[in-house]
Amino acid sequence: MKKQIILILALILSVVTFSQEHKPFQLALFNPVQIVQQDLSVHGFRLNILYGENENMVGFDAGIVNKTNGFQKGAQFGIVSINEGDFSGYRAGVVNIGEGQMNGYANAIVNVIGGGNGYISGYVNVIEGNYTGLLTGMVNIQQAKQMKGAMIGFVNIIEDPKVEVRDGKKRKRKGTQIGLVNVTESMRGVQIGLVNINKNARVKFCPFILISKKS
Repeated sequence: MKKQIILILALILSVVTFSQEHKPFQLALFNPVQIVQQDLSVHGFRLNILYGENENMVGFDAGIVNKTNGFQKGAQFGIVSINEGDFSGYRAGVVNIGEGQMNGYANAIVNVIGGGNGYISGYVNVIEGNYTGLLTGMVNIQQAKQMKGAMIGFVNIIEDPKVEVRDGKKRKRKGTQIGLVNVTESMRGVQIGLVNINKNARVKFCPFILISKKS
């Protein structure tokens, strides 16, 4: 009998612990005036009237300022959205900031992303790490040791001449830049535009089209 009581208590404790870690609904006026405190996660729906902050977020997220300190999965809409961890899904707004990996589609006037895979569109896109996919915008800036994909905009820039080495192999930049001005430290691929510059290629400058076989 005692063993059964201990087992039941353990099950109740585990359910309570789970409910404490993940809440299905969040309503925030501004942190800390919110239903779920900031160090807990939300799996479900979060509405941030002015500013809301939580640890992790899974599901639908909307508000003026959305902040997640850990990972986030799902859909996010806001004026300013800030993610300190990885994001998977779709996010749209005026300013999207992500320190981790962005896997999916991000659409905003300004996107500042740590890296990832997918499609990013906006007036200004800044990618601070390795990225595979498509960038479209007025100005696209990528600080990448590895790049695979395409950049389409008025000004496309790939910074950082250092190429990452993993398992004894260089992780090269491969892709296409299409715009009025295309600049890269090094890339294997095609640049199409009025001004095309590849600083580490054999042919470093060529108008209209520049094809580089080595990065």
